[in-house]
Amino acid sequence: MNRPPSALRAGWLLVRLRLRRAANQAGSIFQRKKAPDGKRSATAPKRGAGFLGAAVLYGLMLWGFFGFCSAALASLHHQLGDGHAWLVAVQIQTGFLLLATIVLGIGSRELARPEWDLEWLVTMPLSLRSLLGVRIAERTIVNASGWLALWTFLTTLARQQGYGASSPLAGLAAALPLLLVSGVLRTVFDTGLRVALRPGSLRNLQALLSIAGLLAFWLALFAPSGSTILADAGHAAPSWAEWLPSSLAARALTETGGAAWTAAGALAAEAGLVLAAGAVLLHRLLRSGVVAAGSRESARAATGKASPGAPAAAAASTTVRARRWVSPLQGRELRLLARDRAFLVQTLILPLLIVGMQFVLNSRAGSATAVFGAPQHLAAVAFGAAAYMLMFSAFQTLNAEGPALWLMFSFPRPLDAMVRDKARLWGAIATSIAAAVLVIGAASAHAPVASTVLPAAIVLVGIPIYATIATSLGVFACNPLATDVRRRVRPDYLYLYMLLASFYAFAIYTSDLWQRVVLIVLSLLLALALWQKAKDRLPLLLDPGAVAPSEVSLSDGLIAAMLFFVLQGVVAVMALSAGAAPDASLALLVFTLAGALTWALVRYVMWRHKTTGVPAFFGAGAGRAVLWGLAAGAGAVLAGLAYLWILPRTPWFPRDAAPLLRVAPGIDPALAVLAVAGAPIFEEWIFRGLVFGGLRRSFGPWRAALASAAIFAVMHPPLAVVPVFVVGLCAAAAYQRGGMLLAPVLVHALYNGAMIGFG
Repeated sequence: MNRPPSALRAGWLLVRLRLRRAANQAGSIFQRKKAPDGKRSATAPKRGAGFLGAAVLYGLMLWGFFGFCSAALASLHHQLGDGHAWLVAVQIQTGFLLLATIVLGIGSRELARPEWDLEWLVTMPLSLRSLLGVRIAERTIVNASGWLALWTFLTTLARQQGYGASSPLAGLAAALPLLLVSGVLRTVFDTGLRVALRPGSLRNLQALLSIAGLLAFWLALFAPSGSTILADAGHAAPSWAEWLPSSLAARALTETGGAAWTAAGALAAEAGLVLAAGAVLLHRLLRSGVVAAGSRESARAATGKASPGAPAAAAASTTVRARRWVSPLQGRELRLLARDRAFLVQTLILPLLIVGMQFVLNSRAGSATAVFGAPQHLAAVAFGAAAYMLMFSAFQTLNAEGPALWLMFSFPRPLDAMVRDKARLWGAIATSIAAAVLVIGAASAHAPVASTVLPAAIVLVGIPIYATIATSLGVFACNPLATDVRRRVRPDYLYLYMLLASFYAFAIYTSDLWQRVVLIVLSLLLALALWQKAKDRLPLLLDPGAVAPSEVSLSDGLIAAMLFFVLQGVVAVMALSAGAAPDASLALLVFTLAGALTWALVRYVMWRHKTTGVPAFFGAGAGRAVLWGLAAGAGAVLAGLAYLWILPRTPWFPRDAAPLLRVAPGIDPALAVLAVAGAPIFEEWIFRGLVFGGLRRSFGPWRAALASAAIFAVMHPPLAVVPVFVVGLCAAAAYQRGGMLLAPVLVHALYNGAMIGFG
């Protein structure tokens, strides 16, 4: 006969289930599809575990959060010193973090779900007292935001107070009572709200709580570095605030001797009192049993119902007439946006709230002009707000449809046209948000209009491009067949979108007009390539067995080209900061290092995704490739030498640009080897192997050669565009005839060697 499980065993089971669920969700970020075995599977492909990658991700998050905590505490110390006001301000800071943990826990997605897991937990053979105790223990232990906020902050505080190697243990001892308080309050409020409110009201409340939690986090970690809010609160806080649980945790770490032990004991006692009071209140809330969500929904008042028949039809037609400026599909998106409060908050309110908080905090600190008055900073803030909004709207275009996506396939209109319709809507809204930020920020900081025109134009041009990129990547990331909502979007594509959006900041901050034009053009080409690839993917979305193998495409080449271009700027800035001379030697070093980093990163991603069609350097027929490489390389060398002889003799050649055409005398042999044997390998893999190879699949070899040579040329300084374009043509011809990357590498190596010899 099986015995009923004890409360301890049940608690351990639920905690393990919650931990396993969190680990699976985190590990899914790094999971990759298994290669198809040639047979058509009846179910979606299974994935391998990615817990190692998840551990790395969480480690990076902890490391970053420790940095935020250290910066916030250092800012408070700089403002207030070591006095009583600093101690009170740290206590208030801890209180904000505890409040954020509680509010975000209550306002999680579980609150907005129709089903309530307590409704099936009560069926377990446990008493209500044991069940509630297990639930509180589960939410105390499995509390990701609580551990991330409270433990890291209190550990940082302990380290700054001289605890040394025992800082993590001291932070853990101070955080555990606060996590218990958070678990109790979260359980009490979650239970009370679900019993008292309808699902519609819960969804609205969940949206408001997400805003409140963000504000609390912002005030705790980001306000100290931009304003004196916490410093002012430290001066004005009442004496009783020192006996709150959050204040006692901070006092236990900052005070010494008996005062620290007194604070620790009071903290433990208060946590116990909160636990006892919470248990009593939970028993009272559930005295009538667990109320099903369906009954609350069915009890909704009948007021406001539309009358049947002609009046309803008239109302519908009026709505359609009032929205002639949008398509029916766009009108549906706006209607859903207005009804789904969580979606509304994520899409529109949070981007504006983040920008508004930044403005308020900097205004209080007197640095609004420094932040918003600089045209590049203001443009970056505007583009960041728009890109953030697109991440929750355009990127989610198909994921938001969920299981109802099949309806779109039944409409008498191509699916790609409907997706493009949605992308235009979200692009227009994102452009409006960015324009509002630009206008309000420039007016508030009294920035000169002329200085903001070019950065603003770069932002407004980039938003439609990145709306297309977000929509296309959202198509690749969409998994409408997944039963779990969280698994309907692959997070790796979400991170790719954020990485590509960060690249565009280079176009905003660089002072070189040529570099701005190049990055905008590359972004536009990438958007077009991704959209073309997304159109091919759309008809296969609902076919669980149609898993197309991952192949090298033009979009891969353009992403690599953008990464290569941005890394050039980063490496060049670092080299110039270290005192390097701006000559051709520096250019060779920059191109080699940027190419090596790009090759390593892109090749790693291709290995993770088991990409096929990766260009090879060697293969059968290497002799033919060598002959074509030598022949085309000779042509490239002759063209380059002729250009170097003709250009200085033309009247429009800038005399101050002469050093850019010469390699520094006495060049380091190692640098010469990199230029001849290093840079050609990496650059040809990117521009001939990926870009030319991707273009050749769609446009044929010769048009692809012209386009890839043009992309390759614009990566170089304007004076070198003409000979580099010729090198690109010769390298593409050698690759087409030789059949492997050895041929274009020889072309590139001969050209670089000739230029070094000429210098």
